[in-house]
Parts: sequence; structure tokens; C-alpha cells
Amino acid sequence: MNFRDNGIPSALQWKSKTGANTVIDAVAGKRIMIVDIMASAATILKNGSGGTTLIYVPAGTSQKLNIDLGVGQEVYSTAGNVTITYHLV
Repeated sequence: MNFRDNGIPSALQWKSKTGANTVIDAVAGKRIMIVDIMASAATILKNGSGGTTLIYVPAGTSQKLNIDLGVGQEVYSTAGNVTITYHLV
């Protein structure tokens, strides 16, 4: 259940990763909604290692945003240390 269903917002979660790899694993039947990205080195976030580019994040930045991935998608970072704040819907 989420806010649309019951008026209660889903809890925010966060994940960190050093170097290129999957940051957030896909969750069956759920969409990942990214709300903040922090990166110490330049990185490109994609929906999977060979997937579509979602956003380029320059080194040393924090991006407040709203990226809604499709159902069952993962988040992959091409480089750098990255922390992503998100919730599942």
C-alpha cells in the first residue's frame, strides 16, 4: 500500500555503493522512486548495467529530484561513490 491507496506515505530508504555496480536491486511488482542522489565522483545512473541512462550526476554534488523507474527496474551506477535516497511504490 502507498499514499495513493491509504493516505500514508511510504518510508524513505537509502543505499550506498562504491564503484560501478547495482546500487538498488529490482523489487518485483514495485517501482523505485528516487528523491535524492549524492555522488563523490561523477556517475551515470541507469536502469540496469546496459539500460537506459536516467541521469548524469557530477562529482561532489547532491541532486534533489524525482525519478520514477518502471516496475521491477534496478538502479545501476557507472562509477564513483554514490548514495541514493528513494522509496518503493
